[in-house]
Amino acid sequence: MSLSVADLELLGIRYVRIIWVDLINWTRMRVVPLAAFYKLLQRKRPGVRLTEASLGLVFLNVAEGFGSTGEYLYVLDPATIRLCPYAPGHASVMGWFQKAVPGPDTSLTVPLCPRGLLQRVVAQAQQSIRPVTFRMGFEIEVIYLNSVIPMVTPNDYSWSLTKATPAGSKISEALEETANALREMGIELEMYHGEAAPGQYELVLAHLPPLEAVDALVAARETIWQIASDSGSEASQQQLQVPACPLGTHLTGFAGGSGLHVHISVASQNPSPPVDLPSAPGFTQMEAMVLQGILDHLPAVCAISLPTEASYARMTDGIWSGGTYATWGRENRESAVRLCGEEGGYHLEIRANDGTACPYTAMAALLSAGVIGVLDRKKLVTKNCELSAHLLTEEERRALGITRRLPLTLEEARQNLVNDGRLIRELGQEFVKAHLAVNKTLQESLWDEDPAIALTRLVDHY
Repeated sequence: MSLSVADLELLGIRYVRIIWVDLINWTRMRVVPLAAFYKLLQRKRPGVRLTEASLGLVFLNVAEGFGSTGEYLYVLDPATIRLCPYAPGHASVMGWFQKAVPGPDTSLTVPLCPRGLLQRVVAQAQQSIRPVTFRMGFEIEVIYLNSVIPMVTPNDYSWSLTKATPAGSKISEALEETANALREMGIELEMYHGEAAPGQYELVLAHLPPLEAVDALVAARETIWQIASDSGSEASQQQLQVPACPLGTHLTGFAGGSGLHVHISVASQNPSPPVDLPSAPGFTQMEAMVLQGILDHLPAVCAISLPTEASYARMTDGIWSGGTYATWGRENRESAVRLCGEEGGYHLEIRANDGTACPYTAMAALLSAGVIGVLDRKKLVTKNCELSAHLLTEEERRALGITRRLPLTLEEARQNLVNDGRLIRELGQEFVKAHLAVNKTLQESLWDEDPAIALTRLVDHY
């Protein structure tokens, strides 16, 4: 639920945060007084000008292909106006990166715009395989910290234990305040609970159309972080900080780390016959093509959905993070794609995704993979994997159609993307080239010869 412009003054809004998410998943903003915001809205193209280096900036380093020349116009999208309950008197709005001055072809499109990329992928899917509807929802995993240096979690309790959320504790207050804030913002929270790692919690968001779902995710994560960082009257060392990065064994000793699992469903108004799939009665041909497309291109998608070296601490077998093979399994948490739900309500949980990924570009890549499956009329040749694929022999994996290994390193993932011409055509050569350059700069910027400094840098920014 978003607000109308007319609501702002009535609700006591004094400032508007103009928010964008860049290619390295850093949320950035400009804060404008309400009167200045109203003036912006009177322009033919309401927005603020930003350097074209905005999408290539990593810390204070500029990725290859970006420079000091040129400007974008970040055009406001009034449909995204939301309250910021963590900052009384503030609201937020998102937008689209457009060319400040139209090019020779009069186009305003910026291929690198993260929101624009996701919108384009969804629109092209609806045009090419219409009528089709995608929906998605996210499971946000975070690890709360009492301090970064030294890294201390508020508790050491495990999955879903009541002791992880004791009444009156700072952690319980932060979670409840977050839930209340999300409700005020019109974001539907289905549940929250303690997760498996020390200090780890999961917040589950309801499913929405892709762009709305990712907008809600971005707003929710900002809310989680802001509320946890609110010092109140407590001493600074008692404040909660919430990295969304895949900390894994680096911090907690729990190899599963933090992921950002996404559930994706696809539906069509045109009848789609069921496929012969005993483990999932009524699973449609459309759903099967999407699933096979995702499996075929997931090794390349990982370059976007798992974009840091830390991401690959979770790329291992036997820890319920999805395993290292491009597999699917009926309710199998050791498969890269878990098939959930029942006839008429199936959805795919993709587990090779974490909180360091820009959710707009990661979801654009995942949806593109699924759309390729439909456009290329792919048959579901990969069979239901009931065990962890690493426990099978090579012959047993081949019998199930498991022929692809997911990347075990960031470098391998990037090379997979470079080699996947079909996915590049869907996402656009210009975007992929920019992503690879920015990602390389991010890797170099996060690295330090002292692992403790590198980890602190990662936690501070994710």
